[in-house]
Amino acid sequence: MLEKLVDFFMKVLRLKRVPRSGWIYYGVRDPETVASHSFNVAFLSLILCEILKKEREIDCEKVLKMAILHELGEVELGDIHFEGRRLIGDAVEEGERRAVKEILEEAELSSLYPVWEEFERAESFEAKFVRALDKIDLYLTALDYEETGIKRLDAFWKTEANRKHFGVHPLIEKIFKILKKRRNG
Repeated sequence: MLEKLVDFFMKVLRLKRVPRSGWIYYGVRDPETVASHSFNVAFLSLILCEILKKEREIDCEKVLKMAILHELGEVELGDIHFEGRRLIGDAVEEGERRAVKEILEEAELSSLYPVWEEFERAESFEAKFVRALDKIDLYLTALDYEETGIKRLDAFWKTEANRKHFGVHPLIEKIFKILKKRRNG
């Protein structure tokens, strides 16, 4: 069992070397990695779940699991940006499902697959919340890239598809408005 876990840890470690391809698509040199993005989504999830649970019922353990697992398929597939996903279609989603299932089965962690699947379906409040935070992290990163002079990302900010789940809770919309306000000075 421990041997399989070490194999699993080494496999997931690859995410530290996988660049976020969407930033490359937008012309960002030396973009963040999938691992750094996943860490930030987990961090946002932890902090904002603590705030939300004061006002509503939310399963913070599930939220954190979703945040940590949400990019697991990219261990095998790499990061495929939105335009690539549009062109490839359903094959990407099927490949991600197979990759996540195999990775978790090899590590004898199949019990985590339903949590990842719930995130993918985006039907529960927790799944929509993490999906929204996944995109909030994109906007935080975009603002950071712009403020540090790496690249102006006007087209990125105009892409409404990134905001699909922002209506899950007013807190998400408020954070996005603050980011837009900071960007516009």
